[in-house]
Amino acid sequence: MKLASIEHISNISSIKGCDNVDLISILNFKAFAKKGLFSKDTLCIFIRCDTNINTINNIKILPYEINNIFADGIVLPLSLYPYEPSIGLDISEFLHVTKNI
Repeated sequence: MKLASIEHISNISSIKGCDNVDLISILNFKAFAKKGLFSKDTLCIFIRCDTNINTINNIKILPYEINNIFADGIVLPLSLYPYEPSIGLDISEFLHVTKNI
C-alpha cells in the first residue's frame, strides 16, 4: 500500500462554516487544506492517515474531522518533491513515511 504518493486533485469544495479550509478530493480520499493553497486538476503529495513522517521531529499523521467530515490523509505541495512527478508514484521512502503501529 502506498503511504505517500503523487496524486491528482479531482475536486476542491468549501466546508460549511469553515472560511479558511478547503475539502480536497483525491481518488476516493478526502483531505483538508488551507483555502486557496491547491487548485483542481493539479498534482500534490498525498500522505495517508495512521502514518509517521520519520524526519527529525517524527510527525504522526492521525485521522481528523471538521464538521463531521473525516479526512483520510494530508496533502502537501508538489514542490517538496524535487524529481519528475507522475500520478500514483510511491514516494513513501523518499519522504521517510512509515505505517503507524
